[in-house]
Amino acid sequence: NVADRAYGLCDKVAEAMVDVYMNMKAKFTMDDHEHYLFNPRDLTQWVLQLLRYEVVSIDTFIEAWAYEATRIFRDRLVGDEAKNHFDSILRNALIQYLGTDVEVDKLIFTSMLTLSDEGVPSGDMKKVGLEDYTKMVQDGLKSYQREVKDLDIELVPEVLEQIMWMDRALAAPVANDLLVVGRAGGGKRSAISLLAHMHRLAVFSPAPARRYGHKEWKRDLKQVMQMTGVEKQHTILLLEDHHLLKSEFLESINSLLSAGDVPGIWTPEELEPLLAPLKEEWAASQGRGGGARTPFEYFCNQVQQRLHVVLSMDPNHSHFLPYCAANPALFSCTTVLWLDEWSDQSKTIIAQRILGEQVLDSKRTNLGPLLQYIHASQAAKGACPRHFITLLQTCHAMYSSKISSASGQSSHLQKGLLKLQEVSQTVEQLQEDAIAKQSVLAEKQQLADEALERITQAMKKSAERRQEVEQLEGLTK
Repeated sequence: NVADRAYGLCDKVAEAMVDVYMNMKAKFTMDDHEHYLFNPRDLTQWVLQLLRYEVVSIDTFIEAWAYEATRIFRDRLVGDEAKNHFDSILRNALIQYLGTDVEVDKLIFTSMLTLSDEGVPSGDMKKVGLEDYTKMVQDGLKSYQREVKDLDIELVPEVLEQIMWMDRALAAPVANDLLVVGRAGGGKRSAISLLAHMHRLAVFSPAPARRYGHKEWKRDLKQVMQMTGVEKQHTILLLEDHHLLKSEFLESINSLLSAGDVPGIWTPEELEPLLAPLKEEWAASQGRGGGARTPFEYFCNQVQQRLHVVLSMDPNHSHFLPYCAANPALFSCTTVLWLDEWSDQSKTIIAQRILGEQVLDSKRTNLGPLLQYIHASQAAKGACPRHFITLLQTCHAMYSSKISSASGQSSHLQKGLLKLQEVSQTVEQLQEDAIAKQSVLAEKQQLADEALERITQAMKKSAERRQEVEQLEGLTK
């Protein structure tokens, strides 16, 4: 059976895991990037995470094994060259130790098919097909837009992959915090918001105002810790670069990630009413072999279990490197997801969506590639995905403005032309009427001339008769 065959592979699987780990540790070091921190904890996580996968055959076990390795090691690598090198390391290990190969890039596992008693994903990972997974995300997007608000996100291949990777990390029973590193405007916040809705998680983000300081920061941290530790509400604490106004803010997050608490945030007067609702639960957990020694430790455990800290940071931001160097828990206590630039295929899809018929018009087939080239040419100067979106929107706005202006002028000319046509038709009608009337007038004139001739003749005869009468009268006298 599957269990017996899997047991027979244990030694080979262990050797393959160690081989992958040692090769990664040798190839990628902190001299390359600060977060290339590979240690035995990764091997432990690899083993523990495999317990989450639904395994129905040896093949699905090997697929889960390869998929989990990819998520642990590959997702934090920077650039295509580094990722291709990992692919080679993993493929060699699969062939050498397990005698097979796996197309990991075509594998999709999700936690959204099984829910816990609290109504959130239980963490169990099940394999699904691309079509089913895409429909699942599309349905989630429709639900979000119907119940929350419109979400400006395009489900291009990179976005679907990002949601898939975040799904695995946030649904984990432990170590469910996430550090997402990518350029601004890449859709990180939108993807996180969508996934939170699909996971039935609340999202909490500070709202820094002009005078936002330590007092307001502590207030927000207390609120989100109470939501998760006391009210038992699964919540994402979403922090972006603009939230980290001071280095001390990130130091608090460093402590929250590593211990589930921020030293000094609670006063003794605040702790008593905070912990009161948890004391019975804590006492009951002691009878079940609970590990918390005090109600406050139990509270911290609840916070760690239900609070998902998600940091979204731009690697080009001036404070990224010093902040990460000063707060090691950002790498050691989170799942690191390093997002590269969008592919040309995804940029084309987005360009088609924003520009619409401009790209589809056969006369402008080069417009999309031209805008991609313009954006790529400015990459060295800091051009990011958000700038590409802005470029597309600006182009669309200019085109629409020109079309509107040209349409207005065309409409004006068209109305003038119609008016001229109406005048021309009226003139032709009048000319036809005049011709018809001229014919009638000629007939009437002829009749009048004939009548005049008759009258003239009659008057002439009358004059002759009058002369004859006068002559007769003269003779009679």
